[in-house]
Amino acid sequence: MQLRMNEGAMSIGDKIDRAARLGQRLEDLVFNQVKDSGFLIRTERDDLLILYWSLIFDYAKGITCLLQNGFHSAAFALLRPTIEALVRSHVVLMGSDGDVLKIRQDKYKVKYEKVGAQLDKAFGTSPLLGNYLKKAQPLLHSLTHSGKAQLSNRFDSDGVGASFSGRKIEGLIGNSASAVFLVTIRVAGHFDFDEQVREANRIWLEYGSEAVATSATR
Repeated sequence: MQLRMNEGAMSIGDKIDRAARLGQRLEDLVFNQVKDSGFLIRTERDDLLILYWSLIFDYAKGITCLLQNGFHSAAFALLRPTIEALVRSHVVLMGSDGDVLKIRQDKYKVKYEKVGAQLDKAFGTSPLLGNYLKKAQPLLHSLTHSGKAQLSNRFDSDGVGASFSGRKIEGLIGNSASAVFLVTIRVAGHFDFDEQVREANRIWLEYGSEAVATSATR
């Protein structure tokens, strides 16, 4: 199903492709720096940080690939693990030794009601993550656990099939894009890749400016 916006605006397919390009550019910033210059392990948590960085980009690629091929329900089901990987990547940087041990032992649970505010305080992002996690929790759970959020989007015209609106797909793209941007900033900042931090911010602002310009043409 190909959804198109008004004349002069990007199609949903174009927006999915644009998000995929954004993700690759951000991933390459860190990958190429490490490939060319390497990096020094700073803490005993750094392995987890890098693993979550890699995992989040894999999830983001999975989302765009599934959307590009019309498997919308599967793509939406990946949003919760993407967000939880993002939370855990932040906890690795600022959490207690007990939290990190729970992550290693596969016992850590994301407490949506509390952890967002804790991350905002640690990284100066208030109220971004706190508000988002509290509001998004029911939807994220429902999408991943085959709940109402999935079932209510299974009627496509007169038949059964994914029927997520263009606005919902745009929202998924935006959430995935935000996740890869934030983990890029955290990893690059942690390893003092100052040039990569600046470039990631520039790329993100460029991406946002294109979205605003597109919206203005509707």
